[in-house]
Amino acid sequence: MQRTRCSVMMSLAMAVAALGMDAARGSTQAVPPGAPPANAVTYVGNSGFLLRAGGKAILIDALFDGFPGAYTLPTSVREPLLAGRPPFDGIDLILATHRHGDHFSAAVVRRALESNPRAVFVGPTEAVAALTGLGDRARALDVEVGQRGTLEVNGIRIDAMRLSHGTPPPGRPDIVNLAYLVTAGGVKFFHTGDIDVSVIPTSYLQGLGVPDDRVDVAFVPHFLLGVSGPLPFVTEGIRPRFVVASHLQYTDAPLNEDQIRRNFPNAVLLRTEGERWVVP
Repeated sequence: MQRTRCSVMMSLAMAVAALGMDAARGSTQAVPPGAPPANAVTYVGNSGFLLRAGGKAILIDALFDGFPGAYTLPTSVREPLLAGRPPFDGIDLILATHRHGDHFSAAVVRRALESNPRAVFVGPTEAVAALTGLGDRARALDVEVGQRGTLEVNGIRIDAMRLSHGTPPPGRPDIVNLAYLVTAGGVKFFHTGDIDVSVIPTSYLQGLGVPDDRVDVAFVPHFLLGVSGPLPFVTEGIRPRFVVASHLQYTDAPLNEDQIRRNFPNAVLLRTEGERWVVP
């Protein structure tokens, strides 16, 4: 009898502890029908996410075709995404960090803009140049190294800054990668895009004032979160409340969940397209 009571109490304690951990991290779930929660992140694919906060909806790096023979979005996500159906309806802002095919496709962006008449696309000049004829619905952000560019679209504040994608091979042009700090309804999201931390010192982000912005959620490539110890680029350069692992496809690096959890106990791992996390 005593053993049974102890087992029950232990099970209850473990359940309470698990609930506390879920509350700290937020909850994850497959996207159900009905109205989405006020503040939530939905994984689209690769580095693509749908952000909802303060009644605003933002797609970032979510509209891409990828590369021939490689990963493509499942139909269950791609069709509602392009048609502007729930949960991908009422989009206010579409962002692309850079023009690579696993982050941006001009044709896919055009279809999404047609399905979301209020939406505006913002990206580097290289991406906007591929979206001719859209007028003010496609806006370029030209940001110099070490500077921040600011824009407000549909009540959403965008702070853009250049983070190096890496040194290009000889004879190849440099690719402009813009990181975005997006503020909607008081919630701050930071998306790094593709970055080479070997050429971006932590002091660079500090000089841009990112740690002082009090970022709520940072999207960082999973292979940077899973290195042998917590990366100062994240812990000191961004200082987010939560980190979400990005770039789950188009990489040879396997997802090292155990190491990510050791480095960042507040990490959020969304593995399945359409999976949603409610921001606490």
